[in-house]
Amino acid sequence: MALNLMENAVRHTPAGTRVHATVGRRDGDVVLTVEDDGPGVPDELRERIFERFVRGEGDRGSSSGLGLSIVRAVAESHGGRVDLEDAHPGARFVVHLPPTASGPVTERVPAEPTPA
Repeated sequence: MALNLMENAVRHTPAGTRVHATVGRRDGDVVLTVEDDGPGVPDELRERIFERFVRGEGDRGSSSGLGLSIVRAVAESHGGRVDLEDAHPGARFVVHLPPTASGPVTERVPAEPTPA
């Protein structure tokens, strides 16, 4: 999911465009943000950008138009969502995922067998 977002940013921006990814927490969710300072998402694509086979202008012919639909499907399969937020200049995609139900990962050490 993160790789798809970053590849999408690189693919649809001019060479030398800054692409920045962060992970943090917001309102109890784990949040992944991938943003760039490129030309942004054209207004006519904003409503359809997460649909399958939608390709933006400037796509250099190397994509199938599935990347962002896969991002959305993965986020939703984990109980989350992905949003396209306004960024001037550029584009900002924000994935919100709920924290895991099992809590933080801790190391588990097997108990020593009790002598008989």
